[in-house]
Amino acid sequence: MSEALAHAIHINLSLSNEAQPSPPWGALPAEQYLIRNWNWFSPQPGPDQMRALVRAFLALDDIPKDWDVQRVPTDDEVRTILQPWRPARWRDAVWLRTHYGDGSDAKFAEWRDMDEDYDPNYDEETVLWTVLDDVGVFSFGDEWWCVFDVLPELAGPLRRHARGAPYVDKDKMQELGRDVERPLSSLAGGEHERLEDAAAILEAEYGEHGERLQAEAVSTFLLVADAGAWETDCLRLLYLDGKGNVVRHSAVEVSEAWETRNYWMGHKFRESLWWPHKHHLMTGERFEPGSELADKYRARGELGRLLYGLDL
Repeated sequence: MSEALAHAIHINLSLSNEAQPSPPWGALPAEQYLIRNWNWFSPQPGPDQMRALVRAFLALDDIPKDWDVQRVPTDDEVRTILQPWRPARWRDAVWLRTHYGDGSDAKFAEWRDMDEDYDPNYDEETVLWTVLDDVGVFSFGDEWWCVFDVLPELAGPLRRHARGAPYVDKDKMQELGRDVERPLSSLAGGEHERLEDAAAILEAEYGEHGERLQAEAVSTFLLVADAGAWETDCLRLLYLDGKGNVVRHSAVEVSEAWETRNYWMGHKFRESLWWPHKHHLMTGERFEPGSELADKYRARGELGRLLYGLDL
């Protein structure tokens, strides 16, 4: 059990202060999963049961349709399960701070001021982009993905009852996958197969149809302030799929962080400076800042094999 999760479970929160959050308690699928599956008689300590249930929720491919009729949690469920798990204010986040070294607070405060100053749509009274900043809960270092133990919703929204990209259905994904074709070669034998595989990998990872598949797999994004940010003045920009896996990653200067949110509106991130390949191996072009494809989404990667449908 992570110390961060244990700390989050035992945060001292006042029910009266967050009695009517928006959205209300139980409205989010993860919260429905917890209240429907919580075992009040389990011998497991509360934090251990919480962590196991959260990870089971993240592993779901589909959400039961009967959850369309949400069960309103009881006061006991809010006090015992939902509210100690995380404050309501954390349920809509973009910035995640994972580094809390000596003297880092002043720099982080400076970055937050800069982000607010540069963002023309910033409204102090209605902050839409919550910052996850708590040394006792989010001090993950380089293991930023531990945040899903506390906030599985950061893996992105759900499309109807399926987990994954909210802007595309499975039929469209399959149609795009069929377009990632293996180019033919006039060579024969093993050399033919080797070159054909190499061409197919390039087409999948850098070709037009492969790039569209990667974009359709993206469900959300996250800005991470890890230790490297204090060295470069850049946040890690992670494009995530519906289960929290990185599809592509980049780096964004703090003064430009607000633009990533702007490009996300309308799912226009493909038009941003942070989506094109940093080094396009098919054309040889380099683009800054650009992005890099995550290992899992490469043609031979765990998820890339499924996404592109290549038999390599």
